Amino acid sequence: MACKVIDSYELSSIQAGMLFHALSREHQSTDNQQVAVFLSQQIDETVFVRAWQRLIERHSVLRTRFRWEGVVEPMQEVVDHARIPVEKLDWRDLPKADRDLKFQTLVDQDRNQGFDLRKAPLLRLKLVRVSESEHYILLSFHHSICDGWGTVLILQEVFAFYEAFQQSDDPDIALPRSYREYIEWLRTLDEESAKDFWQKTLAGFRTPNTLVVARKRGSGNVTIHRGSQQRYLDAALTSALKKRAREASVTLNTLVQGAWGLLLHRYSGETDIVFGATRACRRSA
Repeated sequence: MACKVIDSYELSSIQAGMLFHALSREHQSTDNQQVAVFLSQQIDETVFVRAWQRLIERHSVLRTRFRWEGVVEPMQEVVDHARIPVEKLDWRDLPKADRDLKFQTLVDQDRNQGFDLRKAPLLRLKLVRVSESEHYILLSFHHSICDGWGTVLILQEVFAFYEAFQQSDDPDIALPRSYREYIEWLRTLDEESAKDFWQKTLAGFRTPNTLVVARKRGSGNVTIHRGSQQRYLDAALTSALKKRAREASVTLNTLVQGAWGLLLHRYSGETDIVFGATRACRRSA
C-alpha cells in the first residue's frame, strides 16, 4: 500500500549537514548509527516486532523521509504509515566463537549498506537467535531522525510496549511531541543576534590555523590535505587518560579537546587557537 505525505517542513541546520554528507560519495556511511544489544532472555520475536511497529506509529520523525530534488530547499516529509524492515536470523547451530565473529561481520556489512533517504522509515532491525534464550539485536538508523539521547528513550518505550503486549495490555504512555515543534522553535530564534555575538567573540580571526606541516618546503604555498584517519586506543592508554581527566576534574572529552588545541598550537606556531566541535546540549539548562 502506497504511503501518503501528511506533513512536510524544512530541515534543521544539522539535518542539512547530514543530508550533504549522505549525498557525498566520500561520506555515505558517516551518519549511519547502530545499537547492538545482547539479550540473555527468551523473547517473542513477533511481539517484539509489534512493539517496534507501535513506536513508528507514535513518532512522526520515525516516519520521515527527505526530498531534495525538484524543490528550492530540501524538505523532510512525514508519511502516514511505514513498516520497519526486519530480518530474522537463526544461528543456534553455530559455536559461540563463530557466532560472535559472524555478528561483527554482520554489523560491519549493515553499516556500509546505508539508507535511501528518500524512503521511510530510515531505520531497520535485525534479530539474531543464538540459543533458545539468547538474542543479538541490531538496530540501525540514520542520524538525521534520531540521536544518542533519543535512542535511550526509544529503547525504553520499545521494552515498555513489549512487556505490556506480553500481558495483553496496552500501556498508557503520553504522546510524544513532534519534531515539527522543534523546527518551529528554531524559526523563533534571533539569528542576527547570534551572528553578531560570534562575530564579536571571534573578532581578529580571518582564516583557520595553518599547520606548518602543510606548507611546501621552500615556498609560502600551503598544500591542502583532505581525508580522515581512525585510530583505536588500547585499554591501558584509555584507562590512563580517564584517570588523568578525573585528577584534573574534567571530562575525558575536555581533556582530548585540550590536547587537540595544544597540538594545533605546536604545528601552527599560533598562540590563539580556534576550532569547532559539535556538542549535544540536552543537559544545558
